[in-house]
Amino acid sequence: MAFDLRVDGRRVRVTFDDHEVVVDGEPVVLSARERSVFEALAGRPGAVIPKARLARDIWGSAARTRAVDTTVSRLRRRLGRAGAAVRTTRNRGYWLDATTDLP
Repeated sequence: MAFDLRVDGRRVRVTFDDHEVVVDGEPVVLSARERSVFEALAGRPGAVIPKARLARDIWGSAARTRAVDTTVSRLRRRLGRAGAAVRTTRNRGYWLDATTDLP
């Protein structure tokens, strides 16, 4: 399964079958956990995913929310400008904004 997101005019292609992420035609190398977080967010664009849920689903423990924060920070960096689409809702979680232009 694959789908495309448009973020600030950039095409972000996500292919779940082979866990490949491509931004503007260039493959982005992500760690397994970065990829898992991105897949969780991209699977429900616009929906806030609680940090505790991401921690439980990916790390196996809801107590690992700081690990989620660190992973999201690295994910944003690796995605470059498209990483600005990974948004934070304070005290709730993260969501993927793939519908509006970003700074």
